[in-house]
Amino acid sequence: MAGSTGPVLAAGALTWANQNLFGPQVDFDLKKSARVAVATGAGVAVLSLIEKVNHSFGVGLAYVLLVTVVLVPLPGQRNTPLTRALDLVGGT
Repeated sequence: MAGSTGPVLAAGALTWANQNLFGPQVDFDLKKSARVAVATGAGVAVLSLIEKVNHSFGVGLAYVLLVTVVLVPLPGQRNTPLTRALDLVGGT
């Protein structure tokens, strides 16, 4: 398994949870879940190919992706996974 796979899968899981578990709607949206799954799989494939050319660059991009998912809100949403997690534990 490529070194970039873990961070990309974590970013996909955080995106899915932010949309479906902590989103403004309470209904489970299968279309959004499928989009996140396909995008995560494509991200794993692309970054593992990049990693074959330059290992440190591919892994670095994967971690940049993970940090971006944690700190930047999704389109149409005001909160990031970080702010939602802080609200959950009573921070901010």
